[in-house]
Amino acid sequence: MKNKISYFICVFAFAFFINLISFTNSEAELCKTNADGAIILSTNGVAGTQPSSGSKKPFNFKSNNAIADQCNAEPDKYKITFYKLALCTEDPYRQGGPVFDSCIDIMNNTSGKEITIVKGNENNELLDGVDLVLPVGTYPYLAAVVDNHLHVQHIQEYVQENGDPAKMWGNGDTSAANRRYCYTVGVVTTITGDHSTDTSYEAAHGNVDVVTSGTGTNARMKCTDNKVTAEGDDAFATEIIDHFGENGDADVDNWIPYDDVGDIGNGEVSSTGVEMAANMLQVDNETIATTFNTAKRIGVYIKYPNPVKISENTIGFKINIGTAHGISIDSAQEVAGGVVKTWMAKVGVDPFTIVVQTKTRRARGAWR
Repeated sequence: MKNKISYFICVFAFAFFINLISFTNSEAELCKTNADGAIILSTNGVAGTQPSSGSKKPFNFKSNNAIADQCNAEPDKYKITFYKLALCTEDPYRQGGPVFDSCIDIMNNTSGKEITIVKGNENNELLDGVDLVLPVGTYPYLAAVVDNHLHVQHIQEYVQENGDPAKMWGNGDTSAANRRYCYTVGVVTTITGDHSTDTSYEAAHGNVDVVTSGTGTNARMKCTDNKVTAEGDDAFATEIIDHFGENGDADVDNWIPYDDVGDIGNGEVSSTGVEMAANMLQVDNETIATTFNTAKRIGVYIKYPNPVKISENTIGFKINIGTAHGISIDSAQEVAGGVVKTWMAKVGVDPFTIVVQTKTRRARGAWR
């Protein structure tokens, strides 16, 4: 008899709200790369003659070759802290803050559980040490509460269309040279680019030092032609998501209603009809955040067209987290004195996906 493993797909998509407000107003498109995963700078991009809407854009999207100053990739490491993950029989989402009365916790940790997803590695740390008991039932909703400080560590290679090394510019660079690898450093940015001089905000978010990003000394990646040098710096870049609105908003935009996010263009995941809503929450993981300083958590609520079912024959429960679009690589290109400077302005932290699998008593063999 064939193995019977049921599964449902959560497009746990920061993509939906980040795409509305990201550093470059992107559409979360994957970067155009070669077979080794190196981002390819177009010929016009290398020459600094690839403008669009008034700005220079050295990248292209993988899907349609559209020009871009930002594109997405899978980070080497993606670190996030979960406080709550639950299956729900009724909708937990409210504009004024979640209601978890119908939810059964998969995990609930007031101190938070930090996990690191490593590219290419299966990762089940989230449920390590959890005594999971799920009542028999049908669950159309999943709710999660995560920290709004998201972290990525990444080395990215860049090449020209002919395969030659690219000449990228990073923090500290002052002259043209082959620099084909750019890597993250330990800086903190915000999703909107605001708050770099707001000391009360920095104190409220853990005494962080929020920086601006862009060209010159504001470039927030470092670049080298020596991969060993890049590998020697294992720092995580941090991005704080503090609301769902636009740069310069005076008030926190703290909720997003349900919308269809079933297919975000992730070649690995397509599940039409999945919907997502979200809140910005305070540290109690339930109260709506009304200021940028109190916005410390992200509440995410997923609605499924085909609910997950737990029966008396369910003997296994597994969560797999994927980050195919998890890093946003942002450039800022200048041409001065005939020198093209493709600055690596920053990295943003974008969507991840969760694949939840249940295993029945009659199933045999490994997870798949």
